[in-house]
Amino acid sequence: MNNEAREAKLKSAGEIYIIRYRNGEESRVVEAAMKIAINNRYKFDLYDATAICYLLGRDLFKELSDKFIEDEYQKLFKGRLLA
Repeated sequence: MNNEAREAKLKSAGEIYIIRYRNGEESRVVEAAMKIAINNRYKFDLYDATAICYLLGRDLFKELSDKFIEDEYQKLFKGRLLA
């Protein structure tokens, strides 16, 4: 996995939330989202925090599955030429 900036976007109740973070900082983003949601001064609520957690998890799962598939493909066809 690379260390480039990532972005999660959420549209909720007329608000658009854009969260930018680096690979490996997902847990910090989740923690910050929960803290903001618990504070009743913002429109961002626990539903929004849960949606952000889902988006981060979905993206991480996709990246890991793509890497796993690529690794398995390389093992299967290592040293073989495809005709």
